[in-house]
Amino acid sequence: MDMVKDPVAYLTFVFIFSLLAAVILPLPVELVLVGFIAYLMDSSSQFLGLSVGGAFILIAIIMGLGKAAGSWVVFVIGIKAEKLVNKYLSWGWFQRLLAWVERFCKRFGYMAMFLVMCIPMMTDTVPLYIFSILNKDGEVFDRNWFVLTNLWAGIARTLIVGILAVAGVMSFGYVAG
Repeated sequence: MDMVKDPVAYLTFVFIFSLLAAVILPLPVELVLVGFIAYLMDSSSQFLGLSVGGAFILIAIIMGLGKAAGSWVVFVIGIKAEKLVNKYLSWGWFQRLLAWVERFCKRFGYMAMFLVMCIPMMTDTVPLYIFSILNKDGEVFDRNWFVLTNLWAGIARTLIVGILAVAGVMSFGYVAG
């Protein structure tokens, strides 16, 4: 909770955690919001002089930027990992699964990725790698749009969680102070 009191340290932590959650950490990014929500619910707290809504928008942007940076790394890794995945295509069930997911991605494209990446409390790592590996040499997703979609999904997901958390806390009448 002390880190939340230092906005620069907290925002840096949020960015790095979001980036790592996209690339290697199988953890939901919302974990970094727990202390922040508790801190904001204290009536004597202030985060850069912003209202609760303003603070969440700032955190959402930073979290989105971290997820976007991580998705760029995953996109590059996914293109290289495609060759490794092709090795497992001899397994019938794996081949059918990949074919179904690839058809799904081609049909719904960026909207599918956006909706999947907006699901609260879900790890980002697995879906990002699936989307990037199924990209087949850039046929399904363009790198820039892949990153931009994850930026917007990261912002939207953080705001969804923030709205639900603050509304939940306020509906129970809890405001410390």
